[in-house]
Amino acid sequence: MFYCNNFTIKHCEDLSKREFHLKGLTWLHNTDNYDLLQVIVMINSLCGEALVELYSNVATIETVKIMRKSCPNINILRLSGSLYHLIIPLICDLTPLKTLDILVEIEVDNQVLLKSLGDYLKSVENLSFNFDFYGINLLNYFEYFTNNCKANLKKLSINLHNNNLSRKDFLKCIDNYQRVHNSLKILEIKQHEFYWSKEEREIIRSLENQGVCLKKLGD
Repeated sequence: MFYCNNFTIKHCEDLSKREFHLKGLTWLHNTDNYDLLQVIVMINSLCGEALVELYSNVATIETVKIMRKSCPNINILRLSGSLYHLIIPLICDLTPLKTLDILVEIEVDNQVLLKSLGDYLKSVENLSFNFDFYGINLLNYFEYFTNNCKANLKKLSINLHNNNLSRKDFLKCIDNYQRVHNSLKILEIKQHEFYWSKEEREIIRSLENQGVCLKKLGD
């Protein structure tokens, strides 16, 4: 990764002329005050068919459209943004995409995000979220996602705190998903330690009996 100050379109054009075929790119802006047109031109200059891994915090409809056109072979995508209900359908059309890491901002409606993933996710095998899963409202949408998801996930990474009163129900949704898809190999709970209730242990045991390996942070 390179940290570049005052990186301009001219730099991108120079790299493009040198046939600089990037395989991985981390594209971060440290401010919301960016020129969207310049960002699009830069992405179009740097990204190509060789690019398979991309991390960007400028996730808009316009940038995602140019990403799909310029780098159609993306396999690993890590995005930070807010308009996920609009860009998820575009992202999910990327057939080569196998790993999707979703970093949400505070103003994101996580419920709508989960519904969009349930409706459109198809080819992704590794899915990760950075927000906390809690509460009955989010649980209803997570259940919608697990009931309607067409993707055969191999790894799911979520955050379920030990003091989460709905954690058992979230685990049950994952257990039901596995009974249908039988694809999940790794369930990563983003905690350093687990303190399961008796009911939660039974669900975990059911997942393990279906071939799911439970992991925590640091494993």
